[in-house]
Amino acid sequence: MNEHVSVKSIGVDWKEFGKKGRKRLAELEKSLLPEHKGRIIAIEPESGEYLINDRQGELIAKASAKYPGKLFYFARIGIGPVVRFMNRTKI
Repeated sequence: MNEHVSVKSIGVDWKEFGKKGRKRLAELEKSLLPEHKGRIIAIEPESGEYLINDRQGELIAKASAKYPGKLFYFARIGIGPVVRFMNRTKI
């Protein structure tokens, strides 16, 4: 079965999610830089808890195991987002 999940269907306020993630990242970078620059951080915006790893796949697995059912804000410490999503229109 090929099911598609729309962003709206999971009931997340993405603007607020991003705002919380960026705010927490800014707080954490004060203590994480320069030692962890370029490493990937997964932040659970509601609690502010985080995990750091060099590999995104491993980080996703660890974060999902530790916080099942939660969404994470991912960024490269001192660099910026790991992934950016852009609006697309159908042609």
